Amino acid sequence: MGATRELSEWILEASYSDFPDETVDCAKGLVLKSIAGMVVGSREPLGKKFIRYLAGLGGTPEAGVVGAGFRTSVENAAFAAGTFAHASELEDDEFFPTGDACGNYWTHPAIFPLAEKLLSSGREVIEATVVSFEVASRLVQGAPRFGLRVGVNTPAYVGTLATAAFASRMLNLTVDQTANALSIAAAQTAGKACQLGYDAHFIESGHSCRAGLLSAFLAEAGCRGAPDILDDRNGFYSSVWCEDENAVDLNIITDGLGKPPYHVHGAEIKKWSSCNLTHTAVDALEMLVKNHGITNEDVERVEAEVNPLCVQYCDRRYPDTLAAARFSYSYLLAEVLLRGRIPDYETFFTKEKLTDPKFREIQGKIQVISRSDWSDGYKGARLTVVKKDGQQLVNHLEAFLGHPDNPLTHEQVMDVGRQFVGAIMPENDTKRVVEQVENMEKLVDIRELMNILTFFTNPRGL
Repeated sequence: MGATRELSEWILEASYSDFPDETVDCAKGLVLKSIAGMVVGSREPLGKKFIRYLAGLGGTPEAGVVGAGFRTSVENAAFAAGTFAHASELEDDEFFPTGDACGNYWTHPAIFPLAEKLLSSGREVIEATVVSFEVASRLVQGAPRFGLRVGVNTPAYVGTLATAAFASRMLNLTVDQTANALSIAAAQTAGKACQLGYDAHFIESGHSCRAGLLSAFLAEAGCRGAPDILDDRNGFYSSVWCEDENAVDLNIITDGLGKPPYHVHGAEIKKWSSCNLTHTAVDALEMLVKNHGITNEDVERVEAEVNPLCVQYCDRRYPDTLAAARFSYSYLLAEVLLRGRIPDYETFFTKEKLTDPKFREIQGKIQVISRSDWSDGYKGARLTVVKKDGQQLVNHLEAFLGHPDNPLTHEQVMDVGRQFVGAIMPENDTKRVVEQVENMEKLVDIRELMNILTFFTNPRGL
């Protein structure tokens, strides 16, 4: 049996009863983080543009557009949900030694509009959450030389197939139809590493969500794709397989399917909305500031030693947009020096800070140093604060708080989600959303949840 067929069978056979309690809790945390991303992203500049665009399109009112106050086709709602979520930069990714990743925002936002259309239960939402992340993770690991090595943003590239995977099970497709859905999805993959920090990077996740659902709908309608899309050397992995016959290991995709631990536990949980690569350095500086009572006025400079991949994508000294600021060590570390703590929603709300001379002066104190002896997959960061009196304070942190090696508790993950939902939504709505997620397995369907997310009012007028 080929990997395509075996994976398709597991996608349909996986069940809520297979998942340990800790996996269910992990899935709930990712569900709330996806909701937080969609809610925050709906108020980002890109989210507002999308709402105007979709409002002009109309469409069959099948599913709510988060924060927009109207419904549209399920495909358009998924397009918006994925883009909104990623525009918040709150996604939770699983990273691998190559520096490649998979993540929830390229798949999970599409669960909500499809579940609304199908009146799916809360258990089905949890199943879709675990299954889609498992598929995405295994697809990335199947080709360790894939991804950033050839300029591909792997979460977007595999996200289309992972979305098609959960959609196939929610639509009750057959094994053959599921394999066709994966194949059709493979023809619509997207994702370029050079787009990080631009709107196109966020739109990629919306495309993955929409294209994945579309692929499952087309398979349901009888459309077919090339069989054995994962097994064929001219198929999904052709860009690396054509160069090296050992570039792909299909056994990684199928070995241990359905057995814990599930890959949702590998997600690195973001506590604030900036690129995952920045978090360890920010945590490390926050610890120094807190433990030693450091103020900006005390500091001559801050040296941040990180791996070369981090430098490549996040050494943006004076970003000119809030989107780019989420990929900027100087912006984030200057925020810690200025406010004495890690960033929050307010960090990325005021664009005037981008050109504020005083803030730019603080940014000028940040020096990013590339450690060529550290692998691209190493998540550690070494922060040195050089004070004006000559004292040097050092903190070498191996992994940020939220990394699987330094994990948050379930309660802490839910608190992160609650914080960001509450930054946008009224208190009563926020409370109800969190309650619904905590009791997800008991929900007959998610209509109430989607009504809240679609029609909430924003007390801050955003």
